[in-house]
Amino acid sequence: MDKAVEQSEGTAINVAEEVSPLDTPKAQEVIANTLGTFAGVLTNEELMSLDNSLKAFILGESTRQTAVNRRISKFRTHDVYHFGWNIAKRLKIPNTMMAEFLKSQFPWQLADVEISTIAKKLSSDEGAFTLPKVEPRLPLPPYPLAKKLGIC
Repeated sequence: MDKAVEQSEGTAINVAEEVSPLDTPKAQEVIANTLGTFAGVLTNEELMSLDNSLKAFILGESTRQTAVNRRISKFRTHDVYHFGWNIAKRLKIPNTMMAEFLKSQFPWQLADVEISTIAKKLSSDEGAFTLPKVEPRLPLPPYPLAKKLGIC
């Protein structure tokens, strides 16, 4: 009888100790990169909306709120692709799911691009871009996007 109690208590402890997907090192890295990269480029409201949407996306929840309802000057379509690629590769998210997320968060920036095209071009290096792709084996620090775009 004591063994059964020990086992059930051990199970309860294991369940209580489950780590939220948001608390994993990769998710923390992606969230910090997103907030740091877009600081000074997005308004505080847009930045918080993108943060909330990204966290919901990581948790597998639907993202109902669009973060950025405008075009960002000098921020190119390929920059959005690279932003998505950096996230997708670290979190092992399929390209199509990432493309859907990007299209929902940057609809003006991606207005003329189909989800299938976004999915195919996440890793594209063709054309002009500011935001670099960072190999998943390397750290993903915030990128000084505002400075590179001449916003600050």
